Amino acid sequence: MQAHYCNLFHPHTTASDLSPHLDTLQYPLQPFTIEEVEKALNTLHYNRSPGPSWIISEYLRLPSSGLIIPLLTTLFNQFSTSGLPTS
Repeated sequence: MQAHYCNLFHPHTTASDLSPHLDTLQYPLQPFTIEEVEKALNTLHYNRSPGPSWIISEYLRLPSSGLIIPLLTTLFNQFSTSGLPTS
């Protein structure tokens, strides 16, 4: 995780530069709620390029995609506690 943030913020940042900041985080993080995920999805803009998942924001904001919000909430909570799957 440290390597990801090192590359994200500055390519010359080292893990030792970030360690003091990462050590101050409170774990476990508060779980995501359905309301938070829904609010985040509602802030997505239309007519934008999809990200690496190739899922366009228009699809995520469809009324019929209401089933996806609990699924995304579960996935976000799983990733925040266990990390990303290795495969």
